[in-house]
Amino acid sequence: MIATGRAPQRHWASGQDQAIAGLRYVVLFADLETPLPSELNDALSTIAAAGPHTRVALTPQPGRRLWSYDPRAPLSVYQLPDAVAKDGSAAVLQYIRRRPGFRHPLEVHVSQRQIAFDADHGLGDGRFVVELISALFALSGARTSPWVTNDDTRLALPRALIRTFGIHPTRARMAWRYAAGLRSTHTVLPATHRVARGIGKQRLRRRVGRAVRIVVRFGDLFRVARACKHQQRGAKRETHSS
Repeated sequence: MIATGRAPQRHWASGQDQAIAGLRYVVLFADLETPLPSELNDALSTIAAAGPHTRVALTPQPGRRLWSYDPRAPLSVYQLPDAVAKDGSAAVLQYIRRRPGFRHPLEVHVSQRQIAFDADHGLGDGRFVVELISALFALSGARTSPWVTNDDTRLALPRALIRTFGIHPTRARMAWRYAAGLRSTHTVLPATHRVARGIGKQRLRRRVGRAVRIVVRFGDLFRVARACKHQQRGAKRETHSS
């Protein structure tokens, strides 16, 4: 079956993904009541079409920053030969490793009691396989999987900046002062409700006269945003009380 629902696109690979892409590993689960190959194929198709966050339809390429995501590409679910499956887990692993010819980034091998994943390391590690097999069994049983449905937030950091400072420009001046304090003293500023004292309503609404560059670590950035939000709330309370 071919996954549908999304068009092919590019996926930005991290440096770690590029370094381990091309290496392969095999994970085998035994003594299971496995779904039929057709059911696994349908479930795998659904997972691939959900988006590149599942990584199922990615094509890892060592050393390259941009990888392709194509949910319409054929998915590989193979039935293990009965003779191999009866010989036990060691025979199954040996059979998969010695298979000749081209290998897809992800291949699933299944028998009545065993399911194995032959995967490119660029797709993920053991956690990826655990999430994948859980999703396959859930979807084959007409259930849902949060791992499949919960898509990653695209451009999370720029979105957070726009939401924090674009909607409330007055927070930018506070953030600049907060960041300057961190750089000059290398210590955490006093509690936000104390910093907010003396900041009046008119001062909060003053337009920012010039662009502000915030040079802090990513970890400090979200601390700054939270502090500015608390400062603004504290200033409003001070204004109302006066």
